[in-house]
Amino acid sequence: MAFLKKILDLFTGNTRSDFVKNSQAQFKPTATAINVLPQHINEVSPKPIDAFDVIVVGVSFYQQALEKISCNKREEGNKMLVRAQIVPEEGNPYDSNAVRIEINGETVGHLSRTNALKWRGKMINEGFSDAVTCPAKIRWDRAFKEEGSYGVWLNVDLTLSDSTPIINADKNHDDPGFLEFLKTDGFIFFVDKPRIQDITYIGMSVNLWIPQGKNPEEAYIFHRNGPYGPIGIVPPKYSDIIISHLLSAMDYDARIVELNYNTCKIKCRLISKEETDYRKEESNASLKKELTKLYNPKKSITLMFPMKRKKDAKVGDKLTIEFEDIDSYGPYPCPWHIKFLNQAGDPIGIYSDNRSIIQRILKAHFNSFFFDIEVLEIAKERNTAWKGYLTKLVITPYKSGDGKCRGGNR
Repeated sequence: MAFLKKILDLFTGNTRSDFVKNSQAQFKPTATAINVLPQHINEVSPKPIDAFDVIVVGVSFYQQALEKISCNKREEGNKMLVRAQIVPEEGNPYDSNAVRIEINGETVGHLSRTNALKWRGKMINEGFSDAVTCPAKIRWDRAFKEEGSYGVWLNVDLTLSDSTPIINADKNHDDPGFLEFLKTDGFIFFVDKPRIQDITYIGMSVNLWIPQGKNPEEAYIFHRNGPYGPIGIVPPKYSDIIISHLLSAMDYDARIVELNYNTCKIKCRLISKEETDYRKEESNASLKKELTKLYNPKKSITLMFPMKRKKDAKVGDKLTIEFEDIDSYGPYPCPWHIKFLNQAGDPIGIYSDNRSIIQRILKAHFNSFFFDIEVLEIAKERNTAWKGYLTKLVITPYKSGDGKCRGGNR
């Protein structure tokens, strides 16, 4: 009871000095905690008294729980100081690094994806293995909704040391190709505005990309394969040389060589024109061999693509695919896309989102297969991100009767 009284005194103290004094005493590491199971004994020290600067996201889904915790207090600007648990949420189907926030045993929201990654790094760096507690503030006001709502802020330090390792940090530790790459010449830089994701790892090859236009000012760094956003931006010191190289259509090798939750270091090797041309020839020959080798598709393919205009096709329509000559396909540059045409022969959209699916379709095509393509669904509204009406197709390859091979020698 004495311990409980100290906790209550901590959050109902009338003076700023009392709160600071009690905070420093109460939130140092201890072996016990209120509303925390015995194994959840980790606690973190708070930052200065007013530093409730880590916002909890998703609280709109937990307003009933917050109302219960706050005893239905709805005064404008009302604040309530509590203790929150920061709980790593293993097995979350939407985010493998999810971190939820609990107060009095009730879930009240989550850390943002960025803060969740930082917290996971802090767990590794400071030896946390389970939930920890920290000061939290619940506030009811009309800042986000006109009718008012509860929000939650945490007083916790997410600062990480540069030595904090990231998930999958040693994935390519023994990869001979990566170890050989480390011995080559090249320049190394830290990524500006890094956006580290849980799929990122040391040794990963990355894409360097510049926006279309005559005078691009920045070069962006993307994951090599996958529909993910940018890892960050090339720093100004190296942007001019990289932009010039990319505009000249010359190749490069770029890989992550050091990775923390808040920093990413990349080594980049720019390839000469002679080596670029040689790589093109080798890659094109290898791709041609792959696309024309014996292939027998055994099942249909379902995919989504953005149709430019909704009136171009309707559910149940049969479409066709427009193919290029095999010499048109190649990775430097590689037109990894296929164009769909409606029954009138007009192009209605391009699919370019999954190289694996496109390659399966090309292999079937260059093995003398035809395709039965049917429109299954069309979105009612235009998707601005995809720049079209998302359209679901089922593509069924079937063998042609003429016995001719479109792909040349096999």
